[in-house]
Amino acid sequence: MPEGRPRDWQDLADLIVERGAEVYTANPAAIQLFLSPRAPAEVKLEDRQNDRVVSASMSRLFEENFVMPQIQANHDIFFYFIEITDLIFSLSISDHGEITPEMLEESKRAGKGYLATYLPPQLPRQNQRGEAR
Repeated sequence: MPEGRPRDWQDLADLIVERGAEVYTANPAAIQLFLSPRAPAEVKLEDRQNDRVVSASMSRLFEENFVMPQIQANHDIFFYFIEITDLIFSLSISDHGEITPEMLEESKRAGKGYLATYLPPQLPRQNQRGEAR
């Protein structure tokens, strides 16, 4: 995460998608293993298991920064967010051989659109001690 705190939950979601794209862009082998249409099913299954771990971290990040509404199966929501954004990355790889800036923006849009079905437009911020303000 960059210095400072995200302005709102949408900003945090965008930062997470950008970091994911940076990881893939910096590691072409990861693109071939996880996003390529030719990736073996076993590898994709293993990657999904890793996405569950990442989604738990994402949930914690949201909870550290914002007062979150009570959402049943909170980790699943963030897992689906990751899967949605990864799918758009995969489409970009399939169509363009890379994650294009346009598809990065499309991935952000899709991820935030999904989260917006669970999160209100504005969430109260947590203060430094994890209390609402």
